[in-house]
Amino acid sequence: MNKLSKIAACYGNNNETIDWRDGLLVANVHDTLEKDYKKIRKGIALADYTYLGHFRVQGPDALPLVNRLCFSNLKGLPNGCLIPSYVLNEDGSVFCEVLVANCGDYYRVLSEGVEPDSVYALFGAELATAGWRASIVDETRSQSFVGLDGPYAWELLKLLSGPGIIGIRHLEFASGNQLDGVLFTLYRTDKTGEYGYLLQVDVEYVVDLWRQLLDVGRAFEIRPAGYAALDLCKLENRFTNIHREARSATHVLELNTRIVASRKKEDYIGRAAVENALDEGIRRRLIGLVLEEDAGNEVAIECGEQLYADGVEIGEVVNRAFSFTLNRWIALAFLDVDYAYVGLNYRLGGQRGDYTVKTVSAPFIFNESLRIRPRQDSYFDKTDRARTEYDAGRIVPLRSANCRHNRFPGVLADRRAYRRTIA
Repeated sequence: MNKLSKIAACYGNNNETIDWRDGLLVANVHDTLEKDYKKIRKGIALADYTYLGHFRVQGPDALPLVNRLCFSNLKGLPNGCLIPSYVLNEDGSVFCEVLVANCGDYYRVLSEGVEPDSVYALFGAELATAGWRASIVDETRSQSFVGLDGPYAWELLKLLSGPGIIGIRHLEFASGNQLDGVLFTLYRTDKTGEYGYLLQVDVEYVVDLWRQLLDVGRAFEIRPAGYAALDLCKLENRFTNIHREARSATHVLELNTRIVASRKKEDYIGRAAVENALDEGIRRRLIGLVLEEDAGNEVAIECGEQLYADGVEIGEVVNRAFSFTLNRWIALAFLDVDYAYVGLNYRLGGQRGDYTVKTVSAPFIFNESLRIRPRQDSYFDKTDRARTEYDAGRIVPLRSANCRHNRFPGVLADRRAYRRTIA
């Protein structure tokens, strides 16, 4: 198998940089990290997801087999819907991240975090050991994915597939879409915090689809974005990065994640370790950090740096990036559970000296897409796009009669309740 993504191969030696992701060389940065990032946050970005693993599970035992493999409980997942989850190791650590789709007569599993061949080997071993009445087909080499992310991604898709696209909600998918004769399945994932979609297409057409999206999206000033910008957006919204903090976690419960599993669920890989941790507790927990403003932007947080409270080492940084929205460094760190609370100041000790960081709740920013009303707003409505102000680097809505929060007062209350659930 060629280790260079078909999409990356189209760009030759242009401005983009490439790097490994799950065994495939894909674009890390297309233009600059800041330009890639701003296109996701303010417009529409096109992303290469050809590194994703893709598996079809079918047969009478398809549901119990997939349920055995995944951390989350898939029973009750409606047809046409998705659920994000993990596949665990027996010790409770994370093997890979998956997105499971209920396609009616079979289940589709998308994987990220390890090479697809390793995922297929694990699935095959489980299938052979338990004697399930099911089959697993590796479609990674026959199907491929590109992504559209940004507050106006829906508008481009509306132009391509009609207004019905607006009705596709978070974690739903729709088949039978096409662009100039190229058929694709559309998944709404929102992994950057903005409107986000995965487009699945036969692998021989993935480059054609990519080029057609760039052509059709020219009016929207669409640009490619590398996975570095996608990772930054995920960090700002506290979506777990399977390549960063998840790899540093010794147990899935340390991740303080949105993904949950019922204790009433049947047996799954890693359940004994999860039950033991629930009974005895965990020693550390993932929490967000911001570098205090007086440190200056030239001071960078680095992974592996230690955090201290009253001279006692309490944890270490496992993911970090400079937020162009907040204009400061943000990070995630595993802290001892006694110190893993929001609103506290700790000392960050590194090679450049000691600086103060503050623990914060998730998400770090307010996403532009939360202000967008697809039935009324448009990328081409410059007045609507400018209806924001900046307050200490955090985007906030203007308090006007037309503001979404005034028309829907429950939005802010819901967000406050949500923020209390994830530190």
